[in-house]
Amino acid sequence: MPFVARIMGNRVFKRSPARPLRLGGLFIAPRIGRFEVAVVTIEGSLTQWPPRLESGFVAEFDNEKNFPWRDPWPSETPLAPRQFLSGLYALRHQVAERASEVVLDALRQSGLSPQQVEAIGLLDYAGWSTGEGGRCIFLELCDPATLALRCGLPVVSGFAENDLAAGGRGGPLTPVPLWWKLAQNGKRRILLDLGRSVSLIFLPPKDSANGPAELLAFHAGPGTELLDRLAIKLTAGRQPFDPGGTLAVQGQKIPELREKWLSDSIIRSPIPRWYPGGVPVDRFLCEGLQAAIEKNWSVRDLLCTATHLVAEIAARAVEKVAVARGPLDEVLITGGGQNNGLLLAELTKSLAPLPLVRLSPSEGSATLGALSAALLAALYLEQLPGNCPAITGAESPKILGRLTLYGRPIELKHVNLPQGSNHLRWITHFRRAAI
Repeated sequence: MPFVARIMGNRVFKRSPARPLRLGGLFIAPRIGRFEVAVVTIEGSLTQWPPRLESGFVAEFDNEKNFPWRDPWPSETPLAPRQFLSGLYALRHQVAERASEVVLDALRQSGLSPQQVEAIGLLDYAGWSTGEGGRCIFLELCDPATLALRCGLPVVSGFAENDLAAGGRGGPLTPVPLWWKLAQNGKRRILLDLGRSVSLIFLPPKDSANGPAELLAFHAGPGTELLDRLAIKLTAGRQPFDPGGTLAVQGQKIPELREKWLSDSIIRSPIPRWYPGGVPVDRFLCEGLQAAIEKNWSVRDLLCTATHLVAEIAARAVEKVAVARGPLDEVLITGGGQNNGLLLAELTKSLAPLPLVRLSPSEGSATLGALSAALLAALYLEQLPGNCPAITGAESPKILGRLTLYGRPIELKHVNLPQGSNHLRWITHFRRAAI
């Protein structure tokens, strides 16, 4: 039976397929300072109709100025437990305060009020770390209670927790919601993200008999973060990235370095693999710079080799998917790397004749994280699983998320409820508090 009623924030949420559902999504990137917000409308059944992206916004802040205490697991200077908890609490509150400003501003720019949105989905990757034995440690650095109170909206968050509890890695959690948004009948597509790390999601046809069970997603290797850091090194900090690949084309590819990088365990490890904070690039950068000193290579040649490396990693990953899942129809590309002319040319040549299609803004090209957050919230409200065990390693599909209410009940009327009644009905007798 479809989920049709849920008490949320002192009001009853009732959902029928005939009533459009509007949700907000907030994504906080691994490096605090980048916030994505999306507003999504779902008309009809979530599983039958693709959700419509109404608007998307990206806000970036200076980390040092806005979040002076960013590392939730400091290692160089151990803190006393009380000092650590105090700093962590302050950080979570700061992040939530700034995030609420971004969400409310995005709603205003969309011509919407909080009353026109049912809830916010919060996907927060800022507080991930790795513990003993490689087990993921997850902590949201955006406090959902503060976010709910400031925005006046219920918040669905903590999506990774149930997957981790079921023995999974806690992610990636974007494949299932993005399959609902981007999959098409009869088409076998790949979503290739040429972002700070190269990652991809195989999107089986919407009319596939197995549906999202055929999904495949993994990190392929380093992406534009490696290129950006080499561009900063080459230009002595004058340029934060290689515009259009114009710096890389001035160099020459170094076959010896390419082979060394391709032999790295990060690239050769079995799939699916996932790094919550993105593929670490320090080792690639250090190896390259050390070899450049020893062999008298130029930084420009390093940048050229790194650009070819990213293109080759992406092409090899697509080929792996084609072997595992069968012939592909097209590759959707997104991320900053699609604006690098050299990278895109090498990738196009390697994948020919497979067509490369740029993801459009209406499909969420700039706000895929926030779009996923909103759709994960929708899956929670519909009581549908949001993870894919074949990707995350969980023992079974799980309903993901937890609901954080907002407001403060100021009056409770005693009502005799029939035995077995849902205790949440008590909340309907609360008088809504002013926020």
